[in-house]
Amino acid sequence: MTPNGNLLLVEDEALIAMSFEIALSMHGYSCRVVPTGEQALQAVAQQAPDMVIMDVHLAGPMDGFECADRLRRIHNCPIIFVTGYNSQEVQFRGKHLDHTYYLEKPMSVQELLKTLQLAEANFGQHSINIKKPSSQT
Repeated sequence: MTPNGNLLLVEDEALIAMSFEIALSMHGYSCRVVPTGEQALQAVAQQAPDMVIMDVHLAGPMDGFECADRLRRIHNCPIIFVTGYNSQEVQFRGKHLDHTYYLEKPMSVQELLKTLQLAEANFGQHSINIKKPSSQT
């Protein structure tokens, strides 16, 4: 396990995925990136992540909410939804899912790190040690 945990990033926009992956790896996270819900489910079956960062709108037939529903049947972990759309609509669609968090794009690295820290604390997973955000983004 990496110092700050293993994350699964489900993002179909390559530049956004790459920027998240770089920023998270600089803060000690191991990050596996997949572009579709189907690939996310396969990745979870192969290696269960500590947390999932998931775009709401994904390539392919499965959106982020359907993927999260299916994912929770095989592995329970915090999910951070990221979206460029109205967060009230997103929160309404995902309100039945426990341990979910929401961030609107664009977001700062600090916002993402604080949300990861909050998710870890609220989920009670003490097996991962989320680093407190530094003053740099």
